[in-house]
Amino acid sequence: MRTFGLTLLAVIVASAAASPIVSPYPIDRQFRGLLNAPPTVPRLRDAAGAWHAPFIYRWTLTNQL
Repeated sequence: MRTFGLTLLAVIVASAAASPIVSPYPIDRQFRGLLNAPPTVPRLRDAAGAWHAPFIYRWTLTNQL
């Protein structure tokens, strides 16, 4: 159990150290227009039921408040 815990800790530390390299955006990039945007769920099927590569639907602004 101790080996498993140390291995898990090593994986977490390695992934944290590699995060600036594998992240899709630079650390200093901000999305000012999306401050109150909800989390987005990647989808595999569209509204008609057809299968696609992972995608997200476009956000539509319904109320600024």
